[in-house]
Amino acid sequence: MKQNTFKVTTANDLRRLLAEVINELKNGEMEVRVAATIGNLCNTQLKIIQAVDFESRITKLENGEYIENESNPISSDIKSRISELRN
Repeated sequence: MKQNTFKVTTANDLRRLLAEVINELKNGEMEVRVAATIGNLCNTQLKIIQAVDFESRITKLENGEYIENESNPISSDIKSRISELRN
């Protein structure tokens, strides 16, 4: 694998890394075993990114920090679910 060093901290970073791995694999520059290992690590990292994001959102909701925004689909979804629970 080429010695590109960039931090993999976002889902977009994972996308870039996997695109690079796929291209190197297609060009015969990487062994399948190595590509598979990187793919597994990317799956694990994506789960961690999603969990951290989810935890952050929950914490904001619990602390009342979530700013209501009509253009935010999550905000309207939360409002409708709260309304359903109250009925």
